[in-house]
Amino acid sequence: LKVESELYSRVNFPTSSVGSLLFQPLDEVVSESWNELLSKEYPADVVIIRKGDLLDRIRAVVGEIREGKLQLILDQREVEVPLEKLFGVIFATRNEGLPDAFCSATFSNRESLYLKSLKLSGDTWKGELVQGGSLLFQTSHLQKLDFSQGKIIYLSDLEPVQLKYKPFWGDFTWNYQRDMNVDGDPLQIGKEQFDKGLWIHSRTELEYRLAKKFSRFQATVGIDEAIATEIRSKGVGKVKLTILADEDVKIDEIIAPIDKPRELDYDVSGALTLKIIVDYADDLDISDHLVLGNARILK
Repeated sequence: LKVESELYSRVNFPTSSVGSLLFQPLDEVVSESWNELLSKEYPADVVIIRKGDLLDRIRAVVGEIREGKLQLILDQREVEVPLEKLFGVIFATRNEGLPDAFCSATFSNRESLYLKSLKLSGDTWKGELVQGGSLLFQTSHLQKLDFSQGKIIYLSDLEPVQLKYKPFWGDFTWNYQRDMNVDGDPLQIGKEQFDKGLWIHSRTELEYRLAKKFSRFQATVGIDEAIATEIRSKGVGKVKLTILADEDVKIDEIIAPIDKPRELDYDVSGALTLKIIVDYADDLDISDHLVLGNARILK
């Protein structure tokens, strides 16, 4: 697989390290179905087709992508399908795994790559990807290097295996946000800003896979300061926050705009999943904007 970017050199790495490809925008209607499909194991490649609000899968052998078309073998016949007719591809499950990352490199466009080695020569970095292959990039294109890989993982860098959203009023939606609030501004609780974290409106459920690999969940919780300053004296903007490690309830409490920022630190050892539920309190969903600053899981 070849990947090109304006911020780093062309990268070649084996397709065996790719789990899935998404060809169309992922909206709220099918995001839960897509994440559910990703959570399964497959003995063979599957092609995903969207039919209205539903996602259907077809078993196939996936070949090359060339000139906007995907080569497939279906029922022992080779066909080419335009990408605009496909929703995505999920490759056959592979169990060999990848080596641990030495660090992650985040670029100015917020894209992140995981590296197993990194060297600096003048103003040019050379990194080797955990998937295989290497790339070159300039310091000016680099936003940050994170050397905590394998020990600390931020939830905003992960895709939830399950996402559920239930609007209070009709079809009006408030999509959860990663590393910013709904207006694109930095996450803030009280006077403290966070580079990493989640912004969540009621009623939203997020579920993440832990696979018994992590020991703690930590975050700072509170109502988004962008709205809290306006509503503290009005008695609105309260949410009910529930966090579960498997079936073990870690917190099930009301979070209000008048509350001070609160540090969360829970034992999740041996848990398969972490579920975060932001629900309505007693004031409909008015200004129900919760922030989980620096929400992270630790090994």
